[in-house]
Amino acid sequence: MIEAVIVDAVRTPIGRAFKGSLRSIRADELAALPLRALIARNPQVDFAQTEDVIMGAASSSGEQSANVARNALLLAGIDDRVPGVTVNRFCASSLHALRMAFHAIRSGEGEQFIAAGVESVSRAGAGAAPTRPRSTRAWMARGGRCATSTSRWASRPRTSPSATTSRASSGPLGRDLTGPRGLGRELRSLRRRDHSRRGARPRRRRRPRRHDRGARGDRARRRRAAPRTTMEVLATLEPAFVPGGSVTAGNSCPLNDGAAAVLVMSAQRAERLAVRPRARILASSVAAVEPEYMGVGPIPAIRQLLNATASRSTTSTSSRSTRPSPPRCCRACAGLASRRSSSTPSVARSRSATPSG
Repeated sequence: MIEAVIVDAVRTPIGRAFKGSLRSIRADELAALPLRALIARNPQVDFAQTEDVIMGAASSSGEQSANVARNALLLAGIDDRVPGVTVNRFCASSLHALRMAFHAIRSGEGEQFIAAGVESVSRAGAGAAPTRPRSTRAWMARGGRCATSTSRWASRPRTSPSATTSRASSGPLGRDLTGPRGLGRELRSLRRRDHSRRGARPRRRRRPRRHDRGARGDRARRRRAAPRTTMEVLATLEPAFVPGGSVTAGNSCPLNDGAAAVLVMSAQRAERLAVRPRARILASSVAAVEPEYMGVGPIPAIRQLLNATASRSTTSTSSRSTRPSPPRCCRACAGLASRRSSSTPSVARSRSATPSG
C-alpha cells in the first residue's frame, strides 16, 4: 500500500482580525506566502510536478473568491500548468484539504500535493466588498470581471427544521454546550497554556514577514490569551451572545488572519528526492453531530479514527505506531451518535524521524 508522508509544513504568523499584523495583506496574497516559503525551503523539490494544490477556505467572498487556491499558486510562482482547487468544510477546510491529498496518494492518483488553508477575516469576512483577485492572468482569463461577494444569500434552501441551525455561527451555538453537555465557562486549557509556554521550544515552521507590525506593534506573535489572564479575570467577563450564557470573549475562539501549507508526498517519492519526512499519515475519518452541538464535532471524529486504527500496528525503520489506548471521553460525549448533520474530519499522523533544522 502506498504511504503518504508530510515532507514540510509552514505557516504565516496569526494576526488578529481588523487590528493585527496581517490586516492589510490581501487574502490571495496571504495564501501565496506559505506556498512561496515551501518553494524556498525545499529547493530539491520540483513544484512544477505537483499534482494539485488543495486549499481550504471557509469564506469564498471578496479576495478569497474565484478559486483562491489557483490564484495563490500563480502568485507564488508555481508553474501555471499546476491546477488548484478550493474546498470548504468551514473550520475544518484545510484539514479536509490534507485528507484529500492523503486519499489521492493512497489511491495512486499522484505522488506530490500541496494541502493548504487561508482565512482572512479582515479582508474576506462577512460582507466583504466585491474585488478582483490579485493575479492578473487569472483576472483576465475571466474577462476582467470583478469577483462578486457571496457572503449573503438572497435565498437559503431549507430542507429540514435543523437546516437553519446548521447555518448559524459558532458563537451563539456554543451556549448549547452547557447544561446537558456538562461544559461551563472554566478553561482548563489556561493552565496548560501557561505550562507549555514555560517549556516551549523555539518555533521553526513559522514564516517571518517583512512588515508584520500591527496596530499595537505586535511582532508576528499570536495574541490570543493575554499572559496575565487568570481564572478570576475570566469569571468577570460578560456573556457575548445571550444573557446568562457561557460564551465570553475569554473562552471563545478569536477572529484571525493567517495561512498555512503542507507538502505531502508518497514515501517512494520522498525517498527518491532524499528528503526526510516529518510524519506519515496513517488514516482519516469524518463524523458529524447534531447542528446544535457543532462545537464537539471533533470528538466522534477522533473516536472513529482511533477505532479504525486500533487494530493496526505499523513499524518501519524511521517510525513506529503502537496500538493507541482507548480514547478518554468527556461529559460532552454523551449522545453524540444520535444524529449526523455537521461534519468534522480527523487525520491520524505518525511522527517520524526528527527533521533537521
